[in-house]
Formats: sequence, C-alpha cells, structure tokens
Amino acid sequence: YKTNQEDINEVVERIGAFLDVANGSGVDLCHENEKGIYGDDTARNADLLQHFGDRMGFAFDPANFIQCGVKPIEAFDVLHNRITYMHIKDALADGTVVPAGQGLGNIPYLLERCSCKVLTLEPHLSVFKGLKDLEAETSKIGAYRYPTKRAAFDTAAAALKNIIEEIGGNYGNN
Repeated sequence: YKTNQEDINEVVERIGAFLDVANGSGVDLCHENEKGIYGDDTARNADLLQHFGDRMGFAFDPANFIQCGVKPIEAFDVLHNRITYMHIKDALADGTVVPAGQGLGNIPYLLERCSCKVLTLEPHLSVFKGLKDLEAETSKIGAYRYPTKRAAFDTAAAALKNIIEEIGGNYGNN
C-alpha cells in the first residue's frame, strides 16, 4: 500500500467522515486489518486506532495479518486492548486460508488472551460468489475445498469449537 502523506490524509479523512455520519446513531464502526489497505499491518492499525480513539472499534483478523507478513501474536500484543471483535480465520505462510488452528494464527493463544466478547467466523474455505470482488488477488484455498458453503462453514465452526474446548473454555477470561 502507498504510504505517502497525501494518501494517509485521504484515508483519515474518509474514515473520519464515516465516523461522523455514524455518531449518535447507535451504530459502531470498526476497522479491520484487511490486506491491501492502509491499515494492513500493526503500526498502521495502531496509528489509525490512536488517531480515532474510542470513536472506532477494531476487528482483528489473524489470517489477514499472516497474509501481510505480520505475526498475529506480535500484532495482538500491540493492539489487544483495542480489539472489538475477532475474525476466526487462519492461514499458512503462503497465504492459504485454512480452518482455525491449522495455520500460523496461533488462535488458541489469542483466544485465551483476548478480552473481546464477539467472535465472527470468516472461513473463506470455499470459493463463493463475490469473493473475487472482495479480494484483489485470487484467494488461496489449497486442500480445504468444500462442496457447499454450509460444509465450509460447518468445518470452520467445528474448528473454533475444538479450540475453545482445548483451552478449557477459557475464552475471553483475561
């Protein structure tokens, strides 16, 4: 992502405008560490979160950090107190999306330490209509292909359930 000051100013201006519109509406806006945008790495997420303070929440996505070359644990250590919710999505070093616990996301570690109360499943385990529109590059699915979206989601849900059982149900207790 381009990080010249003009581009950064535009990002801040646009996010600020969204937050202004949402102010007082009962809608909370969150920024996600999506790949290919200004807030894709730890430092730029910290910058945005500091700039907007409590006006903006944060959606932590371990797989997106992996796909940007960032270690999720290191990002978590910096950003943990700002996490509003966590996407449960994991990836391998080459960016291939895999069920939670099968990649480098260290999801059991993150869940044991995360104090956010909301988890979302964003499995990306099968190609679905519109995925190309959401991602600039073709999603790497690897060996984790499923005949239906339901089968992919069920796999993702089972992986999350297994991790929560492995950590003794100690999700969000810190």
